[in-house]
Amino acid sequence: MIEELVLTPAQRARREGFPHVYHLLHMANLGSVLEHGLLSRRVVDARGIPVTSLQSQAVRSARSEPITLPDGRSVPLDHFVPVRFYPSTPVLATLAYDWRKGAYSRENQEFLVLLEIDVDALDQAEELWFATTSPFGKDCRFIPGERFEEIRWDRLREVRARHGDFSDPVARSEVLLAGSVSPALIRACVVCDDKAASRLRALGVEKPVTVRPEWYFGF
Repeated sequence: MIEELVLTPAQRARREGFPHVYHLLHMANLGSVLEHGLLSRRVVDARGIPVTSLQSQAVRSARSEPITLPDGRSVPLDHFVPVRFYPSTPVLATLAYDWRKGAYSRENQEFLVLLEIDVDALDQAEELWFATTSPFGKDCRFIPGERFEEIRWDRLREVRARHGDFSDPVARSEVLLAGSVSPALIRACVVCDDKAASRLRALGVEKPVTVRPEWYFGF
């Protein structure tokens, strides 16, 4: 029991088999992220940093609305940097799908980058919450960083193993991180194919660029 109490969020995640967290972004934003770090949308807007958003206007509006946390505070979601414990998410699947063709599109994914981030970023957060499903959902529970032992790690492992199966509400979970993620903690920039990798390297990205089509859709 004493050992359970002293684990930091990053230590617990690593012990449960999650050495990294992931963040999806548009390739056009990578230079800014590597210069300034991964910042919340609220900070990006306050600093006037240009950004190419992957979110629809409806989602952006929703994330700017306050949510009520268990400690009673009302805080908008865009106060936080959202990261996830697994790379393949419903957001990525939606962006990958071409509704005109009725199939996943390689072209839709060649401008996307999945940042593979050292899980130590959790311990550097000013504030940390785990949303057990979509933060907009009525069934969402917010678990603070000091109680990450309450996370259903077994279900997270199952979701990670079932690529593209989002039937479990845990597949929509997020880690909400206040503060920023240092560029030093970004371990790799993961793209869907060699064309995307070449495009990224042409931008002069100094981080390792990795091709992992199995993290994307329709490959």
